Amino acid sequence: MSTDNNPDVPEKSPDSELPALTICSVPFSIDLGFTTVQGVAGVQTTGVSLEWRIYDMFDAPKGPMESIHIPFTSIETIGLKKRPWGTKLTVLCKSPRDLQNFPLPAGSLNELVCSVRKKHLQQAEMFAAESLLKVAELFT
Repeated sequence: MSTDNNPDVPEKSPDSELPALTICSVPFSIDLGFTTVQGVAGVQTTGVSLEWRIYDMFDAPKGPMESIHIPFTSIETIGLKKRPWGTKLTVLCKSPRDLQNFPLPAGSLNELVCSVRKKHLQQAEMFAAESLLKVAELFT
């Protein structure tokens, strides 16, 4: 059946892009004093996506859900530090411009350091491994 003259079938443009596929994701949190950032970091085919929401000290949301996308070409390194009292996931960007819309603690311009709960440790390990693999693929 041809859709050339059918007005009910939307026409696909040749330059339309498919949404990026999320390979793996991990929930995170960042303590900012009186507020907390809670969100999800995801490895996609083109980069790392961060979706978050800010909560006040009573765990009430402050503002809408926000998100940014950091391409793999802008990422310097991604690290995971496992400690007995908590796991830290670190994303170091090449430029502060990549994280300018993210609520970072004072003093951090191009480094995102977030806490990962113990029950999400396996997801965090997979996130770090997949994202480092994607960054390494760019340089080979």
